[in-house]
Amino acid sequence: MPDGCTKEGGIFSPSALQTRFLGFTLRNPIISASSEVNLDKDLVISIIKAGVGGVVLKTWTSEQAFKIRVRPYQFPLGRINEAYKASGSFLSLSAPDIRSVEEYLSQLPQVVEICKGNGVLLIASFYERPKQIGKWVENARRLKDAGIDIIELNFSSPSAVSEFRANLRLAGVIIRSILDQVDVKVGVKISPDMEPLEQLVEDWEKAGIAYIAAHNAFSGIVVDTEKEEPFGAPCISGYAMGRAFLPISLARIVRIRRVTDLPIIGIGGVFSGSDALQYLLIGCELVGVSSAVFVEGRKVISHILDEISEWMSCKGYRSLADFKGKAFRLVESTSEVKSREQFPFAVPPLTPFIPKVKKDLCIRCYKCLDTCIYGVFEEADNGDVKVNDANCYSCGFCVGICPNGAIVLVQRKATDTVVWSGRGTAETFKQKERR
Repeated sequence: MPDGCTKEGGIFSPSALQTRFLGFTLRNPIISASSEVNLDKDLVISIIKAGVGGVVLKTWTSEQAFKIRVRPYQFPLGRINEAYKASGSFLSLSAPDIRSVEEYLSQLPQVVEICKGNGVLLIASFYERPKQIGKWVENARRLKDAGIDIIELNFSSPSAVSEFRANLRLAGVIIRSILDQVDVKVGVKISPDMEPLEQLVEDWEKAGIAYIAAHNAFSGIVVDTEKEEPFGAPCISGYAMGRAFLPISLARIVRIRRVTDLPIIGIGGVFSGSDALQYLLIGCELVGVSSAVFVEGRKVISHILDEISEWMSCKGYRSLADFKGKAFRLVESTSEVKSREQFPFAVPPLTPFIPKVKKDLCIRCYKCLDTCIYGVFEEADNGDVKVNDANCYSCGFCVGICPNGAIVLVQRKATDTVVWSGRGTAETFKQKERR
């Protein structure tokens, strides 16, 4: 049962996970994002059996220079330290599908038939050099003729990212040219550092895109301090993947949703049902999973779906529409939050909130003593944790760092009034109409 669930929600119907996307009905909102996991027919069959509602094929291109693949090219970071291992982080130098265009297209009808036979949405991802508009149109037509449901233009591939950054003005031309000549729905996949984000989204929407896939992974590099050399490969990897990417992707999706109502596929850092739910609650139509499959295997798909189902049952939700976008409606700009702050320049001892230690939950690990930079916590003679509230800046860090939930932030002048307990939004930020 999910965290905080105290009641059974009754019998849960699998149909509650069904969703609509651009006119297609999916059995659930979890799709296999573009990666090696979807490289060929047999791999697609495996991921469909795992339970996904849709598949985005491994990105391909006709440009040989973009398809060069070094060996090895996948480098899990768990051997570097436990934090990387726990977050599922790894570096990848994976390149686009290395098959020729002819080989790729000759095998595509089988993949199309498999997906249609299983009621699974099929999206093809590709790109060419930005200035080769004719190739974009030609390949989009060939994909459409092969029976692909939707086409995803990958403007974020590390293999050609420098070219795209220098030619982003051509993105609109590419989109319009394809849509003028091919009867197909087209989406765009973007990178997490593509700017100016809002302007680009508005331009692409005017050009006619049907959705946005956000986001591809960051690039990265790690140094192995034991060997005193780059870890894995002596270059910046195209992808630095793992759970830590989720908050960054979510924040940019909020920015996107503020300027468009286009459907969004949320991608990045999804390893659990809770991770996927964050994207749905912020308003994404679908959620892409990729790196988790590499780290935990295909069984992670069923685990994610089971956790979403349990959560919905606990909450009493009968469809995704019951909660999709619920959290987005509560998101404000930082400037709006700052404008309501009642104590913007307070310093101790005039700050409004102080920590309160619940003695029945305190395990005397003294994590708060070790981490509070302001010296708020002390060890009392009897071993209890003592609060020196005269030093407190009301930052709230101690609430989250306590491993047993023994610390809450309370009003300085009314210590029974809790303003932050480590879950949800702090009470001090909630507007009256939301309470």
